[in-house]
Order: sequence, then structure tokens, then C-alpha cells
Amino acid sequence: MPYGSSDQFLLSKMALTKSGFFQHLLAYCGLSALACLAFEKKSIWLHFMAFVLLGSFLELVQFYLPYRTFNIFDIAANLVGVALGMIFALMVSRKDAKALRAEDRGRMTEGG
Repeated sequence: MPYGSSDQFLLSKMALTKSGFFQHLLAYCGLSALACLAFEKKSIWLHFMAFVLLGSFLELVQFYLPYRTFNIFDIAANLVGVALGMIFALMVSRKDAKALRAEDRGRMTEGG
């Protein structure tokens, strides 16, 4: 989607909605949350970097394709989505860990 020289770096409402900003954000949020929950927490930074590179690479490829358009806001949306997805997954896993610890303490007092 071509931008005029004055509108090139403005983050306007139209730029967000027409570029698919929210679709990118939701897709990468879900993708990164599922990956974070599925794999070990030790490699969370590896997952973060992998999704950031994937999102950036896929968007940069569109710069060279005649039937696709490159948009810097899509890369930003991918980054924000990955970060939000990982934060969500970490919050869920922490909540689950607390519940498991409480359950274990209950078993120890009942059985001990």
C-alpha cells in the first residue's frame, strides 16, 4: 500500500486498520503463546527471537513480491504480538505452577 511522503511514518488509525495490524498482532500473539506453552521455559528467548525473525523475514520478502506489499507496521504488529503472546503464556504457566504447588502442599499435609 503506497504512502505519501508525509504519511510514511505516521501511525494513524487508517494505517493500523488497512495494513492488517490487528490481524498480525492476534496471529503472532496466538502463535507465540502456543509455542511458549508447548515447549520448555528454558528456551523462551530462543522462541522469542525465532518468531521475531520469522515475522520480519516474511514481511521483508513481501517487499520483493509484485503481488504483495511491504508494510513496516506489520513488522511492529508481529513484534508486539509475539511479546504479548509470551507474556500471556508466562502468566498462565505461573498460575498453573502455583496451583500445582498448592496441590502438592495439600497432599503432603494429608498424607504425612
